Amino acid sequence: MSEFNPHDVGMPNGNMFGFPNNPESAEVVLIPMPWEVTVSFRTGTAGGPQAMLDASVQLDFFDEDIANAWETGIAMLPISAKLLERSKELRI
Repeated sequence: MSEFNPHDVGMPNGNMFGFPNNPESAEVVLIPMPWEVTVSFRTGTAGGPQAMLDASVQLDFFDEDIANAWETGIAMLPISAKLLERSKELRI
């Protein structure tokens, strides 16, 4: 695997923004909640965490006020398949 390059195109590696971080080393850890039991209008919010992860590699993380902002360390915990399934069961 090649070295991470923050100026390159984001690569889908299973991490937020394609960063080389994991929840153990990150300063900011996102907790995905694939839950829509209490949604009153329409389903779809349970797919939000995966959609965020998928879209995150398309973002430019440049910040002219914070040099090397990507080094902050952002990661997301794994999306719980068990929680997603439970949400589907209770939504019915």
